[in-house]
Amino acid sequence: MTCLFRDNYSSVAGGAIAVMDGGEAWIGRTRFTGNHAATGGALLVDHSTLNLAYNTFDKNRCTAAGSAVQVLGRKVANVNPAITNNTFYRNTAVSEGAAIFCQEVSPEIRRNIFVTDSTNLAVLEIKSSPLYECNLIHSRSGRPVGLLPGASAIEGDPHFCDPENANFHVRDLSPAAISPCGLIGSQDKGCTTFKMLPSR
Repeated sequence: MTCLFRDNYSSVAGGAIAVMDGGEAWIGRTRFTGNHAATGGALLVDHSTLNLAYNTFDKNRCTAAGSAVQVLGRKVANVNPAITNNTFYRNTAVSEGAAIFCQEVSPEIRRNIFVTDSTNLAVLEIKSSPLYECNLIHSRSGRPVGLLPGASAIEGDPHFCDPENANFHVRDLSPAAISPCGLIGSQDKGCTTFKMLPSR
């Protein structure tokens, strides 16, 4: 893990990081946990460049819109944000929201894990047409999740090793580990599904 942003707060947007006015955000191997803001609970990117890869967003929250990430517009025409191999776990919004909220931009969302509660969706978009490829989504509430568009979307439990203790590695038989698309999410395999018991 490169960095840890924990329990940061903004009364406006971007609980941990706000990138604005043509800035550039290249963030990898970082964990965002327990951050909160009115919008963009962990990260706000406003008319800037974004490349997110192999990050974990864990229990961030917002009042509305993006409980983990909020992306508004783009810095360069026809250059879209890239959101690849990240894990979004139980990020929540007080009112309508999603782990990723995008407006007037079309991010490329590939090989991410989304674990949602009843209070949020995986992605919410306004005037936006994201590209989805091989994402895994799981609803802890048991209600229909509404799969992300795309024939390669997967619905199912990612089988993390121990998410409540911040271990987001996946089990060896997890759909995130054996997907035909390759590894999905921010972490590799880290534990086995079955334990061998010694014979007597």
